[in-house]
Amino acid sequence: MSDLDTSNPDYDYPTEHSLRKIRRWDFADGYSPLMDYVKSLWWPSGWGWHQQGRHYRISTGGWSGNEDVMYALGRNFQFWSQCWKVHRAGGHYAFEIPKGVVKPNPDWQKGGKKRLEYEARQREGEQTSGPCTVEVSE
Repeated sequence: MSDLDTSNPDYDYPTEHSLRKIRRWDFADGYSPLMDYVKSLWWPSGWGWHQQGRHYRISTGGWSGNEDVMYALGRNFQFWSQCWKVHRAGGHYAFEIPKGVVKPNPDWQKGGKKRLEYEARQREGEQTSGPCTVEVSE
């Protein structure tokens, strides 16, 4: 299945399949592969996309296909909560990929005791690790 709808010769819109893939991305390999995938869907290719190492500045240019991609990225809670830095009017975004390997916290996903403890500490204003843990390897 193609990730782009090529029925319009002027624009390659992302398909529902590709947007679902962004929303449900498997982070076993980290966040950079997701950003590579998002870049592969970007139109026009090479425009509005700036990367310096772990830092990304992205502009949609107001194109609805790019806006759909960013909406799907925003629906990916794990990515957005760990990497989003700023969004400005006009479709301008900044992201930073955290150092280290980000792994899902299995206790959080199960909704077990660790999650309940986390939520209780959050209500008390304590800084705690949430749905993901970051293992820093420098």
